[in-house]
Amino acid sequence: TTWGCTTASSSRPPLGDLTHTERPLDSAQRRTWVMLAAILAAALGVRLISLAQESVWYDEVMILQNLDSPNVVQFLREALPRTPVPPGFMITEYLWSQVAGTDVLALRMWPLICGIAGLAMMFVVTRRLLGDRVALLGIGSGLNCLMLALEW
Repeated sequence: TTWGCTTASSSRPPLGDLTHTERPLDSAQRRTWVMLAAILAAALGVRLISLAQESVWYDEVMILQNLDSPNVVQFLREALPRTPVPPGFMITEYLWSQVAGTDVLALRMWPLICGIAGLAMMFVVTRRLLGDRVALLGIGSGLNCLMLALEW
């Protein structure tokens, strides 16, 4: 028992077990990972297609106008009062612009990367709690909703 709860024995090794060797994937596991890769690739494709088609939004204009600030503090001072965006997002956008550039497509790549990573994280958590099928269904249905939105 741990903290008064009974824990079931698990076939998984403890996190610190460096001597554990992974077994090769069986066909069901391989199929799950192939389907995950296909869903993530489709999500990336759908987002990339719509990335350049959208008009520039007000918050993007406000961020773009201030990306030439010498540091992140000055950037926040100039952009934050005029932009309805959380400061944490603005900080990561500023840092991203230092790497990727300051055009509209570069500005939109950070949210795209975060969206794809969010799908992958959702899969991992849901898989752990509810199993492979539910996890794939969850991120697949999210992709389906996104594709339907593009049709409108």
